[in-house]
Amino acid sequence: LIQEGDPPNRLTLISEPEAAAMYCERKVDHFQLKDKDKFMICDAGGGTVDLIVFEVSEPAGKERHLKEVTRGHGASCGSTFLDANMEKLLERKFKRYRKSIKACGWASLMDTFVDMVKPMFNGQEDVLMQIPQATGLEDLNDPDIGLEEGVL
Repeated sequence: LIQEGDPPNRLTLISEPEAAAMYCERKVDHFQLKDKDKFMICDAGGGTVDLIVFEVSEPAGKERHLKEVTRGHGASCGSTFLDANMEKLLERKFKRYRKSIKACGWASLMDTFVDMVKPMFNGQEDVLMQIPQATGLEDLNDPDIGLEEGVL
């Protein structure tokens, strides 16, 4: 940890992909990285995907370091967009009930999607969503929106 008396150059701020590259270079022995090797870091998070390519530089008698081969590039394409689209779909489906669902109930509904439905989805089979009690709609039947006994 950084202490009060430490020299200022002890702390270096770096980007997330650079930190991942340093970890790979220093801690993951099975990569066996050597001079001139190039590797790509793909940081796929919830809201963005970042890509960057590094090259190992290990000149004879000098300390090994990493050179950035390509500029880091990020794009907004993570699963938070899926969550936002699901929320829009649920807003449309529950339009006539929306005013009766408290904010905590709506948050619970979205948490159910994110934590239970989305991880189970494989594109092959339907995944049913149990409507949480916090919505006050857990026993509702509404065939028009595909809701039967609190299951969507």
